[in-house]
Amino acid sequence: MENQGKSNSPRTQSDLTLSNGATIDFKIANDETGTPVVSQLVISFDSNRIPAGGIGGSLLREIKISDLLSQWFLESSRSFLTKQQESSLWRSVSAPWSSTGRTGIDEATYAALAYFYIQYCERHPNAPTAQLAAALGISAKTLSTRLGQCRKLDLLSSEASSSRTGKAHGQLTSKAKKLIATSLGRN
Repeated sequence: MENQGKSNSPRTQSDLTLSNGATIDFKIANDETGTPVVSQLVISFDSNRIPAGGIGGSLLREIKISDLLSQWFLESSRSFLTKQQESSLWRSVSAPWSSTGRTGIDEATYAALAYFYIQYCERHPNAPTAQLAAALGISAKTLSTRLGQCRKLDLLSSEASSSRTGKAHGQLTSKAKKLIATSLGRN
């Protein structure tokens, strides 16, 4: 499975531009363990403006693979989390949610819930809420309330096309992806 940094169509804009004007384009694919990795990296200059020295070691040190993967994660509609990262997220949503008064539940926990909801929508399109609620050991009504909060917090889009009306739907928002990335960075 191969995915480009931004899209499969011809580009007018690169994925990243370095300090000397070099442009970086990349592709993501899953390695043999299923972990998304950078599978292709293209470094280029505008043919009319190649700086002295061209592509050298200092230029290559500017490229951080973790930054490329983070950028792809924020722009991608599909997950690139490793199984270990997913396990960490799952622990946060499957642990009992305590009533914490006015402070409420951490937004990162709601972002993790939205993440798994999207997965369950793909895996169980006819009953994602029921399936996820069962996996979490909570009622479907409780899960629906929590998903409503995810939408209120702008972590799960509420876009619904006419063909999806009444069906499970949504997309993980950029805000949710950032919260997940930050949360995983702390673990």
